[in-house]
Amino acid sequence: MTRPVASFPLLATGVLGVLPPGIQPQLLGAAVVDGQAGEAIIGIVAMLELLAMGVAAGGAARLFERHCWRRPMTAAILFTAGCDLASGFAGETVFAILRLLAGLGEGVMIAATLTFIARTTAPGRWSALYLGSQTLAQAAFALVLACWIIPMAGSIGAHAALGALVLSGLIAVPFLPTRLPVAGLAAADPSAGRAPIPIAVRIGLFSVLLFMAYLVAIWVYLEPIGRAHHMPAGLLAMTVPLALLGQVAGAMIAWVRTPRAIGRLAALSALATGAILFVGNGTLFVIGAIAFGLVWMLLIPALIGRLAAIDPGRRGVALVGAAQLIGSALGPLVAGIGVAAAGPGAIGGIALASLALALVTLTLAGRRQGRIGSS
Repeated sequence: MTRPVASFPLLATGVLGVLPPGIQPQLLGAAVVDGQAGEAIIGIVAMLELLAMGVAAGGAARLFERHCWRRPMTAAILFTAGCDLASGFAGETVFAILRLLAGLGEGVMIAATLTFIARTTAPGRWSALYLGSQTLAQAAFALVLACWIIPMAGSIGAHAALGALVLSGLIAVPFLPTRLPVAGLAAADPSAGRAPIPIAVRIGLFSVLLFMAYLVAIWVYLEPIGRAHHMPAGLLAMTVPLALLGQVAGAMIAWVRTPRAIGRLAALSALATGAILFVGNGTLFVIGAIAFGLVWMLLIPALIGRLAAIDPGRRGVALVGAAQLIGSALGPLVAGIGVAAAGPGAIGGIALASLALALVTLTLAGRRQGRIGSS
């Protein structure tokens, strides 16, 4: 059994692995300013990195099903740091390839953490701690990049700093637990961990993908939506930092008590989205963004807890991170197509449709599990 103290190195490597997506706007913006990439390609670069992370995290989850292999983790850290360092010196095509390759390494880095969370006795609570930790790390590093590194050293400095930070994950490798916990019904029945992933859990994973597509589509387009509302530049600049604080608050609440009322949380998220999209008042826009960030950090642990309840072997729950990353890539992609065709006003319909479909699929997953349980 993995003790809580021994799990912190796992959380550290996972936080470092998921650090780049949180600072993508700054990294890609610096690359555009320095002439490494054009504005037309940075959306594709961001999508490719996230998709690569999702695919790698899903594939590596099998590698870490029972053991936390230190050699693959070491290789992933070195590979990712190398891609980060080289990204600062690359031209457009090579830059895109390097970010895709970095995504593969990042996916392996987070896979062990996600598998550990899936196999704890309280996956919702541990996911809240992980989400809060990564949000704090992303916010702190984003501040350092914005205030010092990018103004002084541009894209080269930003990617070098990222590579050095990822490389620091090697410090945690010797302290990684050699075995991951086997929790839930799988602890009583070892064959549960080898059983196929139930159809209900697969539907639930698709629901997680749709939830993340909705959340990240709104998140990525917060500033364009604010500009469309003619918000003051100073107020708009404060929106993302305040929304990040909302995320941290939500993660802290979920750590104290794992939320369960997914329907109510989705309704609150829809209300916050409405304030962002349709009200047009600057103050309400910021309040909506803060509420949106807070509910986001409550929704994900609640979803993980729901999936854990219907997944005895926890193999499907270990794939939640992959589903989140793929949804995070597809949501902005579809929203971007809508914006190109009809302007920022299209984001609301696309995002809320994704939210509604996520709730429908989650309901289907619960009903199917109920039929299986009663048969």
